[in-house]
Amino acid sequence: MIPRIFVYGTLRPAGPSHGQVLGPYVTSHRRAVLFDHALYAVGLPYPAAVPRSGCRVVGDVVELDPSRIPEALEVVDFFEGDGYRRGVVTVWTADGEVDAWVYLAAEPETLPETALVPSGDWLQVR
Repeated sequence: MIPRIFVYGTLRPAGPSHGQVLGPYVTSHRRAVLFDHALYAVGLPYPAAVPRSGCRVVGDVVELDPSRIPEALEVVDFFEGDGYRRGVVTVWTADGEVDAWVYLAAEPETLPETALVPSGDWLQVR
């Protein structure tokens, strides 16, 4: 099972939900970029990422405690709810490429272009 999650919004280590939701399961984290995806501000304070060629999403890869991966994913699945779907992506870090879980918008077609975050970095929006 993949031992990491790419987070790009409120679950980032600098985000308001990290400590309560994901923090207990994280052993380390590092900056990462998800290419060919775009970030949308779907209703503050929550962003959503969707596949989109030529764009990027800036975030962090959080490494999960190997003994608690299923529990961590269950908690984040509940936190993200029906508006997101979990999948696997390849992200780029200073140490190279890694595979990670990510939560993408469940209905990307409903996101208005006016909500696009051109920088791809949620921390620059909030």
